[in-house]
Amino acid sequence: MTDLIREYTHPMLFTEYGQLLWTKGENQRLMNSYRKISKENIMILFPDRTWNAIKKRACKLKISKKRIIWTKRENMWLFNNYKKIPREEIMKLFPTRTWCAILGKATKLKISRKGRPFTPEEDALLVKLYYERKLTYDKMSPLFTLRDGRSLRARMYLLKKREKEAEK
Repeated sequence: MTDLIREYTHPMLFTEYGQLLWTKGENQRLMNSYRKISKENIMILFPDRTWNAIKKRACKLKISKKRIIWTKRENMWLFNNYKKIPREEIMKLFPTRTWCAILGKATKLKISRKGRPFTPEEDALLVKLYYERKLTYDKMSPLFTLRDGRSLRARMYLLKKREKEAEK
């Protein structure tokens, strides 16, 4: 800990472009901790650095985080249950995985989660807001329960497509 304090008492050195130079102590600390502790704890160890700067330095020092390989059992469980179980439950069952990692694996396994179907009332409100009030999808989303702008846009696209087919 005293090395850490001593390191911060020395003046910070910058490149001609204003970038903060890495000290020998920071390099050593990064080599000792990068593979072992979480991103949040690494950020605490390097308060003057961004996460991207830390990752870039780790790459230059040829150190990387170990990737956790998905087991066959995990793949099978995800394949059989991904569509049925809520996100929160899946996250509890895969505590070492981020939601992003789970989504990525599901995509590789070619499985998707179907969202909650739109009700006729939601469709009517969407059409009214789109044609009469001319709101953007992001401005419409607070008026819908658990719907974001992307899902509203996709639904509106489908409704327009059905409308065109009905005209033919």
